[in-house]
Amino acid sequence: MCPWTASLLLLNIVYFTDAIVIEEYWPGKSALTTGDIPTITKFGSVEVNQNKDAVFRCSARGALNKQPGVQDMSLQLPDGAAIPPAHDPRPVIQVHKELTVTTVYFKVQSVKKSHEGLYLCMVSTDVGSGMKAANLTVKTPPSPKSPPVLDGRGRTTLTVRLNAHPFMGDGPIKSQTLIYREVGTTGWNAIPGVHVPSITISGLQPCTSYEARLMLSRPGQGGNGPPGPTATFSTGCDVLPGRPRNVRVIKRTANSLIFAWDAPIAEQEIAIISYEVHFRQRTSSDNANGLEKVVNTSGSVYKFERLTPFTVYQVAVRAYSAAGPGNLSTAVMGETKQGKPSAPRQVEAILLPPTAVDVRWLPPSLSNGIIQNYTISYCDVQRILLDEDEVVVDGNKSGHVITGLKEVTTYVFRVRASTQGGPGEFSTYVSNVTLRERPMFPPSDVQVRPISPIAVEVSWLPPARAEYRGSTKITEYKVIYTDDPTRSEAMWEHRVLSSSVQSMRIEGLRPDTVYVVRVAAKTTNFGPLSAKLSARTFQLSRPPAPDDVQVTPLTATTAAVMWSVQDGYYIDFLIIRYRPLAPKDASERERVVYDKTQTRFVLENLIPNTSYLLKVAARNQKGKGSEAVLTYNMGDTAATHAEPL
Repeated sequence: MCPWTASLLLLNIVYFTDAIVIEEYWPGKSALTTGDIPTITKFGSVEVNQNKDAVFRCSARGALNKQPGVQDMSLQLPDGAAIPPAHDPRPVIQVHKELTVTTVYFKVQSVKKSHEGLYLCMVSTDVGSGMKAANLTVKTPPSPKSPPVLDGRGRTTLTVRLNAHPFMGDGPIKSQTLIYREVGTTGWNAIPGVHVPSITISGLQPCTSYEARLMLSRPGQGGNGPPGPTATFSTGCDVLPGRPRNVRVIKRTANSLIFAWDAPIAEQEIAIISYEVHFRQRTSSDNANGLEKVVNTSGSVYKFERLTPFTVYQVAVRAYSAAGPGNLSTAVMGETKQGKPSAPRQVEAILLPPTAVDVRWLPPSLSNGIIQNYTISYCDVQRILLDEDEVVVDGNKSGHVITGLKEVTTYVFRVRASTQGGPGEFSTYVSNVTLRERPMFPPSDVQVRPISPIAVEVSWLPPARAEYRGSTKITEYKVIYTDDPTRSEAMWEHRVLSSSVQSMRIEGLRPDTVYVVRVAAKTTNFGPLSAKLSARTFQLSRPPAPDDVQVTPLTATTAAVMWSVQDGYYIDFLIIRYRPLAPKDASERERVVYDKTQTRFVLENLIPNTSYLLKVAARNQKGKGSEAVLTYNMGDTAATHAEPL
């Protein structure tokens, strides 16, 4: 026998006419006989909408031999009267192994607010009685206090604001339903489930009156409240308004226009709901320009702001009635007044050496009117904003020459335009420096060096700025040179260069020859020449062996070779040859250094702790010069100098 069969529960469900009995039977168990007093185990409060039935559920527990029957239970009303259990839903009797539970339902029909109060579920048998209390709450379905409100209308539409709040009755509001019908008819049309403040009813007849009411609903059965007050609205008629009359400008400034108009003339009275104003900029009386702006207003005056000065704008007006829009009025032009112009563009101060400045500009990007004149304001930079001179020129000019300025002085210039609207903004300052007739000092830091047997290089800087207060503008440089300084300087060779050049190569010279060089700067005329400097061109012969050749090991396999080349010799490149001392037939490697200014080279991939033979020689177009020879060991840490073998 399986171990769980001893506790097998047998259920027997029996349906009687007035109750459902559920019996539990445990094999091997005998029924208990006890005198337990009956107890109410379940009885809860009920909320119900007005005019609906309130159903209370009550459960009573008792012993097996004294189970509470349906006839033993009753519901006591707040007024003291008692009612028996209902037949629908049917009572349920649950028979357990040691007790029974009887569940019955009490129905209070079509409850009103007056039914609210405390209800008692009571059970009574020959072994005792029990009771339990619960409340009945009756809610009144909501209904609006005010009728819907008209927000707008068309020939076949009505826009209605529901106006649900405030309302009578109890909330919360679960849903809203708008009902409407044509006045004089009986059937209502419904728009259920509205969750927005306003709704548009479409598909209506023109020039027709309609009634509208709002219904509200709260949660629960029977939660629909009665319709609220009735509102009556009319759709628009088929009579459209005429054209607005006498559209005109009544006030203008540089940045605004105020237009006004009169209502249309009509054979019958028409209520004008609003006006639609069409507004756009025009470049001439014939051609419209830009996007059209459309605004709505309920009045007959409208102000357009943030406009462009000295600009023509076009306006036309359309009237709206309940039937819809009428035709546009005749277009009317309005021009804003002249305003102040923006600053002139691309202002330049061009020096006319030595002491005149040509001030030039382009017209303002926004003239905002007709330019009457330009004002040029200028002064020494040290007197800026304190004591500026002014020159006024015609509005059709784009430049003016300022004369009579002081030498060697920084001047600042700015320009502004004026219209009938007044003077505009000044441009930003531009500056220039007047010149001396000639520089007071020669170029500075003049240097001369040979670069080949037939050429030298000359370099310089402008005359020291501190010596002339930063106010001389160099226009050209002159370089003179000779190999015979006893000759008159007028007979020396010379080159004239632009002010942007600060070095030059003098070529076609004789080898191994001393040349004397001088440099002068020019503003309007050339200033003094620099001091005489000389340089000897390189010899055109094989170069001697490099000087001071030494080797310094860097790592176990690398070493740095350093050298210097004797002055006066032209070098094309340098040759470094090296090989291990042993064996004697070890192959020799060669490295070529083409940078003539380089004086150091790193040898790589050397054999550690190995002695090397190194040879260094310079070469030019005449051939290779003699070699500097040395030996060194990669195990040494000190530098090795070249010595004759």
